[in-house]
Amino acid sequence: MTEGIRDWLTGIIAAALLLTVVYGIIPDGTVKKISKITGGLLMMIALLRPVTGLNLETLSSNMTAYRAEIGSYGENIEQANGHLLKTIIEERSAAYILERAEASGINCNIAVACKTGEDRYPYPYEATITGSLSQKEKKTLRSLLEADLAIPGERVHWKTEE
Repeated sequence: MTEGIRDWLTGIIAAALLLTVVYGIIPDGTVKKISKITGGLLMMIALLRPVTGLNLETLSSNMTAYRAEIGSYGENIEQANGHLLKTIIEERSAAYILERAEASGINCNIAVACKTGEDRYPYPYEATITGSLSQKEKKTLRSLLEADLAIPGERVHWKTEE
C-alpha cells in the first residue's frame, strides 16, 4: 500500500516538474493558455490515477473484512469491560463487608464472587469467609451479607485458618 502511495506521489511530482519546465519554455500568448489548460488536465489525471485503478470488488471485500475486524474488537472490549467490572464489584463488596466486620470487632478475610445476570451486569453471588469465628460472629457476618449484598446464608462458605 505504501508503495502505491509512493508511486502516486512520484507521478504527481513528475507531472508538476514537467509542466513547470514546459510553462517556462512556451512564450506568452494563446499557446501558453492552451498549454495551461492541457497541463491542468494532465495534473487532474495524475491526481485521479488511483481512483481509475480501483477494483470495486476488492474494495468491497476489504471493507467487509474491515467491518468484521472492527466488530470483533468491539466484542473483545465488551468482554474485557465486563470482566473488569466484575473484578471491581467483587473487590469493593469484599472490602465493604470486611470494613463492616472490623467495625463489629470481627477479624477475618472475605472474598466475594460475582455472577453475571441476564442484563449482563455482575452482582455479588457468593462469599467465602476465612477465619476462626464463633457462631455469634458467623451469624453477624451472615446478616451483613444478606442485608447489604443480598447474598443468602446458603451461599456463604466458611473456612477456618490453618
